[in-house]
Amino acid sequence: MTDSAVAPYGTWISPITAADVAAGSHPVGGARYVGDEIWWIELRGAEGGRYGIFRWGAGPEPEAVLPAPWNARSRVHEYGGGAWTATAGGTLVFVEFSDQRLYRLDAGGEPQPLTPAGTEDRYGELGLHGDRVVAVRESAEGGATRRDIVLVPLDGSAAEAPDRIVSVVAGSDFVAFPRFSPDGARLAWVAWDHPRMPWDGTELRVGDLRDDRVPSWRALAGGPEESVLQPEWDGPDALYAITDRSGWWNLCRVGLDGGVTPLLPQERETGGPLWNLGRTWYSVQPGDASLSCRRSAPTASSCSSRTGPRACSTCR
Repeated sequence: MTDSAVAPYGTWISPITAADVAAGSHPVGGARYVGDEIWWIELRGAEGGRYGIFRWGAGPEPEAVLPAPWNARSRVHEYGGGAWTATAGGTLVFVEFSDQRLYRLDAGGEPQPLTPAGTEDRYGELGLHGDRVVAVRESAEGGATRRDIVLVPLDGSAAEAPDRIVSVVAGSDFVAFPRFSPDGARLAWVAWDHPRMPWDGTELRVGDLRDDRVPSWRALAGGPEESVLQPEWDGPDALYAITDRSGWWNLCRVGLDGGVTPLLPQERETGGPLWNLGRTWYSVQPGDASLSCRRSAPTASSCSSRTGPRACSTCR
């Protein structure tokens, strides 16, 4: 038996070090299908706290899609989020933490830059729109911080020619959730300004695209005291969104005329605080079904569709 000793608070020696605790931590998130594979982002404490991208391979252990020392982590809004996306063919696009540039990684290759070096630009909430990456960009201009939604070519041409990056829309202090309509004619997004936080009040905006830009837009829902989150298109003329106008974040359908129809009003939260970009609380399924996962207590969750509530084993 080991001899014990009495020591003042804060001075006792533990055999478990902070490095031991960090090395054993590897939270995962953002899982999605890439082709027939499941990919996800994972914090690796034993690798300097980097975020890698992994997938299930043929063996029992995950395979690294983005190996060390690369670190997929965004600093937009400082909290980041949405630091990677991938094509169905397995091409990875990610934000490298050290320089905040976008990179493309093809299978068997090395990461290639998509955005210029030597800037203070940051990118987050990555997605794909044809042969370009759609992202929220944060840049410093004259001591002020500006944020806009941009399109970046996947072919890498903007790494040497910054003018190839298209600024689609700006006009607010913060932007999130860029969503192109299925026919490519419109863009929906969420915007808000200082001093509001996104759980205080945001606007769901929609604008027609002209040569990849939105010259004007209209607010369909939200305001200083209404928080709107995660718009998703329901065909070319309507959207799903989450709004807390009832006092609870609930899923609704929003028409282009601004009409808002609750899909399942309940005293339960579907949304949550938007600390990080790229958050999602529901998914739209093929056909006449939209899945909404809600949690009202640590062990209570349920799902609903456009036709009413139903059980769902995936969110239990």
